Parts: sequence; structure tokens; C-alpha cells
Amino acid sequence: MIKFVSEIELNTNMEEEITELLQEAFSDFPYPKRSYYKQKPHYRLVYVLDNQVVGYVGLDYRVMVLNDELCNVLGIIDLSVKKSHRHRGIATEMLTYIKTFAFSHRVDTLMLFADDKRLYEHQGYKSYGALCTLLMIDEHKTLGIKTAFYEELMLLAIHKSIERLDQVDLLGYLY
Repeated sequence: MIKFVSEIELNTNMEEEITELLQEAFSDFPYPKRSYYKQKPHYRLVYVLDNQVVGYVGLDYRVMVLNDELCNVLGIIDLSVKKSHRHRGIATEMLTYIKTFAFSHRVDTLMLFADDKRLYEHQGYKSYGALCTLLMIDEHKTLGIKTAFYEELMLLAIHKSIERLDQVDLLGYLY
């Protein structure tokens, strides 16, 4: 069962389960006591089976500038599934849920950054390497503003079509 949880309503037990899942899913995840990487997401989508969190993704909603045009972007953060539950369609089901949610709300595009793009390409996401401006954050400290090319950028157009993408101002941190 998929649960859509606002960050402010997240209970301690679920947050601990998400923290453990992130540690398992990302071997290089540097924060053993946190359920997020740089910043807490606005929402958490959790997949629960037998009262246990087996899938997770963070969602961050904000306005960004894509090619000088304001867009309402829903960012997908840290999609992960427990190793014991992989290859059962859980990640696909969560991505489908997010896409349906986005179509019924004020979301122009879905955005994520991925090293391995295969799952997302099967869901219709397209790679858009682009020059991105973002807020650099490390260990709860703002370090400055950075502009760099990100090959990992992927988008799924929802209510606005995207022909090409040259520049993105994230108006915040990198997912």
C-alpha cells in the first residue's frame, strides 16, 4: 500500500524505517541518522507491506526557471526499495502514483537526477543534460551558489511541453 505523507506529519517510527532503507539502498549515503540527504522533502511517498516500509521516495514541490520560463516542478528524491523487495514492480508503482498525482495537480514537470536512467526511461522520462544553477548545502550549512552542467537531469513533462533544455535555475538545492 502506498502512503502519501506530509513531512510535518511523519512519525518517528516511519522516519527511522526510511533512514534504514536509505542506508541499505545507497551504500555511499553519508548520514546514518538522517532520513534525507541535504534537506527534508515536502512529502514522503512510502510503500508499506506487512506494516514495514519497503519502498520510499521524497517529493519536493517548488517553482524553478527552465529556459527563462517559470515552471511548477515536483522533484523526485532518493527513490529506493529494500533489496529483499526489488524486481516486484514497487518502484514502478510509486512512479506511476507520482505521475497520476502530478497530472491532477498544478505540476508542470517532474524532475529527478539519476545515474542509472533505465527505470525512468521506461516510465517516459527524458534525459536533458543542462547547465544548472543551485544552492550548495552541506551538513546543514549554505556554502554558496553553483552553476554546473548536470548530465543526470531527467524530466517528465506533465502540463508543459519541453522541446529542449539549456539552462535550469533550481531556486534551491539539488535533489
